[in-house]
Amino acid sequence: MSQHLRAGVSRRRVLKGAAAGLFGAAGAAVLAACGETQVVTKEVIKEVPVETVVTREVVKEVPVETVVTKEVVKEVAVEKLVTTEVVKQVEVIKEVPVEVEKVVTKEVEVIKEVTAEMMIPEGPISGGTLNHSGSGPNHQDIFNPLKQVSSSQAYITDYVFMPLWYGDTWGAGDTPAMTGEWDKGVASSWDEVERARVYNFHLNPDVTWHDQVPLTADDVLFGAKMGLDKNYGSGQHKKAWGRIEGAEAWGENPTDNVEDVPGITKLDEMTVQIAIDRPDSAWWASRDWHLPPMARHHYEGLDPATAIQTRALNPLGNGPMIWERYVTQQFADMTAHKAFAYGAPYVDDYVVRYGERNALDAAMEAGEQDFHRASNIEAFQRLASLGHLRPFPQRSPFGGHVFLNQSAEIFSDMTLEQQSLMIEAMVRAVDRDTINNELHAGTLFISDYIFEHVALMQDPPEGTFRAMPYDPDAARALVEEAQWDSEKEIQWIKWGPPTPTDLALKNYWEQVGIKVEFFLVDGSAVIEKLYQERVHDLVLANMGGDQAVVDACLRVCSDRVYELGGWNHSNINRPWIDEAYADMFAAEDNEALRERWIEFATRLHSKGNMVAGLLWRGSLRNLYHRRLQGAFYMQFYAMPVHSPIERVWLDEYWDER
Repeated sequence: MSQHLRAGVSRRRVLKGAAAGLFGAAGAAVLAACGETQVVTKEVIKEVPVETVVTREVVKEVPVETVVTKEVVKEVAVEKLVTTEVVKQVEVIKEVPVEVEKVVTKEVEVIKEVTAEMMIPEGPISGGTLNHSGSGPNHQDIFNPLKQVSSSQAYITDYVFMPLWYGDTWGAGDTPAMTGEWDKGVASSWDEVERARVYNFHLNPDVTWHDQVPLTADDVLFGAKMGLDKNYGSGQHKKAWGRIEGAEAWGENPTDNVEDVPGITKLDEMTVQIAIDRPDSAWWASRDWHLPPMARHHYEGLDPATAIQTRALNPLGNGPMIWERYVTQQFADMTAHKAFAYGAPYVDDYVVRYGERNALDAAMEAGEQDFHRASNIEAFQRLASLGHLRPFPQRSPFGGHVFLNQSAEIFSDMTLEQQSLMIEAMVRAVDRDTINNELHAGTLFISDYIFEHVALMQDPPEGTFRAMPYDPDAARALVEEAQWDSEKEIQWIKWGPPTPTDLALKNYWEQVGIKVEFFLVDGSAVIEKLYQERVHDLVLANMGGDQAVVDACLRVCSDRVYELGGWNHSNINRPWIDEAYADMFAAEDNEALRERWIEFATRLHSKGNMVAGLLWRGSLRNLYHRRLQGAFYMQFYAMPVHSPIERVWLDEYWDER
């Protein structure tokens, strides 16, 4: 017997086989030996080939204890000679022990073969469709890592594309372990030319594009060009890629050749050198999509201004999943890349489903999905209690911050310092512990420190940030100091129905003289309304979750508005912030960076200087169906770990192991 099969078969499986007509008389004898009431025929069919075994139509209406009559045989098509001697006598034998070892007919051998086929395989099983919940509507119909804005797109791009390398390995077990080692991507090896600053990356010759065109160093360079050249509109030169030596300056004034960037060099057809402006091991391990190659033959010749949008729904990747189709705001369908360089995925298909959050909760409850992030804590608690689901909450690196749109008309008669006082008042007005305990079952992490998720910024000196406990009287005093007109109504932009937490926040704020009204937009309009038009007065958003110093800058530096490649949705424009980041970017080493970052953090948390008020960090309410095996492929999409969807498999026997 195969070492991948179990030595025994569950009684439930055997009964299923009996009900399906897979066992003949000797099968009944075997069951009788297990103490079951069965039917035993005294004579058996002789010289009848296997293909003439009674079909399931014959047996499906016959319970185990029912006496088999000659009617059973009428439905059997026997091509060879079968006489009436096939069934001469039938007896009902109850609770009669049978010595299985003495049953030596050919039917026993048939049962052994069928039994072996029905045994439960050990280890990964190939096949099936992995159904993934998008946890809400997709925010933008562009599936390209150079221009994505949320996890709703990363659920796809993370698996259709591969970066040049992964910042850290997956680690052992179900969850990622930050090991300090890199993982292979398009490059299968690398040489350190200058410690933590310059590396030569050797491309894996087995990595090809999904149209089977070989991937070369020219594709790496073309991806760098699309990311850095401002004419392509992805703005990566304003993000972490700007740390590549000379990249930011070249991105603003691009030439025809991206190798004019000092930090990007093609050494040969399968080797690329990358150099950053100063040694920084944290940069190499951060998440910001490490130079994903782009298929030059797929984009070349297109107008740079529209190239990414032109191929937005026709991505040509190199990862473990091949793009098939997308139905707007409904689902994206991908098939397994069987020739994937690091091993063919076990599943055959991967479907990401978008929709209304309550509907996706219901689909997970019905067992229709393999992964889902619950819409709220109530849904999470309910779903976590179901036997077919496995809850796996994770602390999020993304905080919920209060932002006021600095350029909104409603704040036009206020100074920037007064706006900061309002932000502080909105934090102090909220009983965060009560919200956590009563509405989130204690899953929120109350915090006042914006940079607590950054390893370099751990254990800051006393005074770096201020504690802001619940104090409605202090909040009212701040509102008065800000000279706020309590008759005004602040428009709070949301792309989903208000939650109990939203209603609680609204109530707390109104108690201290700050009226807010919900400004609802469709999830697909977030980019347009929040990032481009910036029509809101208030938004609850994050300050980034990455380790790179540029990450929060994307939200608060004045030159990081969306059209310039950033996420500054609230028109933050304070010169001291820009100057502080310029100083941090110029730091020669991590020691100098930390010193300057701490100085900046201290001012950012001080009275009159807050541009974002942290309320809490939440938990990612992950749920997996118990049939999903292998690595938990969905982790923080902000982490640099390799999320190995190719290792995931579906266990159809999950409820019988």
